[in-house]
Amino acid sequence: MVHLIKCRVTTMSDNGSRDIAYLTEEELQILRAKRLQKMRREELGLTQKLLAEAIGVKLRTLQDWEIGRSPMPKPVEILMQLMREMPEVKEKLLQATHLSCYSSPRKYSPLINFDQNDIALRQMLLDSLICIPRLATKCNTLSIR
Repeated sequence: MVHLIKCRVTTMSDNGSRDIAYLTEEELQILRAKRLQKMRREELGLTQKLLAEAIGVKLRTLQDWEIGRSPMPKPVEILMQLMREMPEVKEKLLQATHLSCYSSPRKYSPLINFDQNDIALRQMLLDSLICIPRLATKCNTLSIR
């Protein structure tokens, strides 16, 4: 006989009533990931639509990540971390988002400019972006001043 350990989770609904649920450890991890991804996006002041456009994925894909249906890829997590830690990365990415995704990559030039001191950061960003569809096409536009 296998016993599953369940955790009691209390949440507040919009109308102020308390909801109690008993979740397995796996269900609890999914709930934590979902809330964390949404909180991180909201900390950046981004809507789902804007973030999806900025990283070149469908809105539905981003929603799947936030509800825990599929995991957020590590490169996207790294990019979101960079956007939190370096506001200029967020600004440059959002500026590029306003350009048509069907434009020639040369029209983005440059997406992000790095100082000579930022070579390690540039390489980490390039390594991260290679797995993100729309941003992978922009990797060639990253330059060092």
